[in-house]
Amino acid sequence: MKVFTDIKDRTFVFELIEDNGGLKVLQEGKVLEHELIALGHNRYSLVVNGKSYYLQIIRDNGLYHIHVDGEYFPIRVEDERMRQLRELVGAAAGGSGTLLICAPIPGLVTRVNVQEGETISKGDSLLTLEAMKMENEIKAESDGQVKQIFVEAGAAVEKDQKLILIE
Repeated sequence: MKVFTDIKDRTFVFELIEDNGGLKVLQEGKVLEHELIALGHNRYSLVVNGKSYYLQIIRDNGLYHIHVDGEYFPIRVEDERMRQLRELVGAAAGGSGTLLICAPIPGLVTRVNVQEGETISKGDSLLTLEAMKMENEIKAESDGQVKQIFVEAGAAVEKDQKLILIE
């Protein structure tokens, strides 16, 4: 089965193959040697091809919110069928509309980097959210215009709280 992983502005394609009760992960035809160990409280140790990572992973609203080495990555993981369905729905909607950015985890807004009415591009920094002593930069997932900002610097936010509306 093919799995598509969208991280920031890149898409990675993996092939998952069951193997003697285990799971082989291939990327571009090469086997990725991997081991994922649950440490508890959404924390994991991941070793990929001999390199070790300490992760915090929270799954919510179809995204994996991953913290590694002080960086935040919202990651979408889909199989082939789900990807085709999402693309069809997006095409039927004309690819336009609004995007509501919500807090992936509870935290403190330390900086708001945009203003209402501002035109933004995919990848622009919208705001910084401090959570568990780590700063997480929330970036624009698409081009658009900032329609409404629901928070200000210094505000404590809860998980799923509205942050910014982009059109």
